[in-house]
Amino acid sequence: MLSPRPPRLRVSLLIVRHRPSGGVAGSLGFEETIVKLEFASLVMGLSALLAACGTAASRNAGPRVRDSAGIQIVENDAPSGPAPFTIDSLPDVDIGRDTADQHQLFVSNLVSAHVLTDGRVVAAGWATKEIRVFDSTGTFLRTIGREGAGPGEFEVLGWMYVGAGDTLYTFEPSARRVQAFASDGTFLRFGIVTSPRIGGFPYSQGVFANGSLLMAAQPPSSVPRSPGVFRKVANLYRYRWSGGDLDSLGTAQMEERILEPGKNGLTEYLPFGRTTLLAVAGSRMYVAPTDNFEVSVRNAEGLPIRLIRRSIENQPVTKADGDAVIAARVKMGGAVYGEQIRRSLTSVSLPSTKPACQNLVVTADGSIWVEHYNEPARGPTVVSVFDSTGALRGEVSLPVGFSLLQVGNGFVLGTWKDGDDALHIRRHRLRARL
Repeated sequence: MLSPRPPRLRVSLLIVRHRPSGGVAGSLGFEETIVKLEFASLVMGLSALLAACGTAASRNAGPRVRDSAGIQIVENDAPSGPAPFTIDSLPDVDIGRDTADQHQLFVSNLVSAHVLTDGRVVAAGWATKEIRVFDSTGTFLRTIGREGAGPGEFEVLGWMYVGAGDTLYTFEPSARRVQAFASDGTFLRFGIVTSPRIGGFPYSQGVFANGSLLMAAQPPSSVPRSPGVFRKVANLYRYRWSGGDLDSLGTAQMEERILEPGKNGLTEYLPFGRTTLLAVAGSRMYVAPTDNFEVSVRNAEGLPIRLIRRSIENQPVTKADGDAVIAARVKMGGAVYGEQIRRSLTSVSLPSTKPACQNLVVTADGSIWVEHYNEPARGPTVVSVFDSTGALRGEVSLPVGFSLLQVGNGFVLGTWKDGDDALHIRRHRLRARL
């Protein structure tokens, strides 16, 4: 049994998901941009759960730790057993089950959602104009915001995050607007990312404990002139509300794409292409290139302080894998864009191996959950769970078809699609392994 809830600590949490866009070939990036979602108000109980519930069978032999130029290197082998907790296969909250309630329907696959400290669930879909609030059972309560261009209004909502004190943060990429709301819906403040240094198409990556935002922008210069496979580079910044100032936090190698001849710079995601997952928790940022199983923990200035590694081989890409992914992309493109997508995806050679991981979750206490790459999906997705020191505590399997958004005290929150391809937001109980 899990112990009673410990005292709560509310800080920021970012969920990063990497999935190929299935939409229009060569679109400018709204559906193609990888969505990074942030959530907060997690509790300190997960570290206690990891420490208290682990048994000898659920731990590996321990990591190898060394120092390299002031950076701690933590290397882990395979765990000797599962993580010290399990996830229920069936949800106890299912938003999307009631198809008669329009507020439970999300057209976009890109959804932000988070369980607040009082149990309410807040959710926002990509390109919507409101934040939806549900009670602890998933029953709709109210909306926050409305359509418009003024404070407290949304033209096209992009990302929603939850920060310290259950403060809600939103970013609208087309208007470059940042807004903050109290959890009761009260409008707090408004800002615009105006610095010319941001360049390109900006997108937010998370909220630090002090309310500043991690921003990324891929300048047009990151797209080459010659056709073929290339990898975009993003400039990383911290957005401070006062005057819209930006602090540089370095760069990141982002998604691999395909540039076809005669497409005027419009691109498609490379199947099984690499990218970099980004997360924020407290005053730290976490950077995980999917080339291999490694997470870089960085300080508030973007400098690495710890590298966490796991020895695991990338899985090979088979012909069946490639055919399945291309067929799924073509199907999503429909009659208008399907064949155009097929031509783009078959114009280059696919990678010989799959990325190492696809999703990164950092909890308030610094525990790190890394989803293993699982496309095309074959059974449940496996997650490697590391404690705040970088030690691998074990593996846990997510419910089949479930994509992780948030890890809380005794629960996980994420998305799942039903047989009609409708998106659900689901909460599953997280239990100590007996």
